[in-house]
Amino acid sequence: MGIAFNPNEAVPIKEHTKEIIDAVPIDGVSVDVPKPAKKVTGKKTNEKQAAHIVSNLEKLVKEEEEARANQGRKFRLFHRETELCVYMLARHGEDFQAMTRDPKNLWQYTPKQWAKKIRTHKESEMCKFLETA
Repeated sequence: MGIAFNPNEAVPIKEHTKEIIDAVPIDGVSVDVPKPAKKVTGKKTNEKQAAHIVSNLEKLVKEEEEARANQGRKFRLFHRETELCVYMLARHGEDFQAMTRDPKNLWQYTPKQWAKKIRTHKESEMCKFLETA
């Protein structure tokens, strides 16, 4: 290792390899050079296919949106919250102030929070299931 006056001469830069290799016949064997394939545009068929695919996708999206709109919203509470709502409704009815003062109100929910939880519980499938049972 030493110091070089011109680093380009000390370590020459590699030349890039050629991408196209000329075909040279070997021992009388002729080699045909493959020609690049033509690009098939077919704009008319591609546009027709694209329009058909887009229309089908739009139909599917509309069907899914209609199905979701007809289905309605499903409300779910955690199992512990469901038990707590059932207990509070049985004990206090619709008195949310009393629910906030209850000793089982470990999370210290406010009356508005209780009102929201009770409303969500009543709209949930679990409440409907418990009422029918």
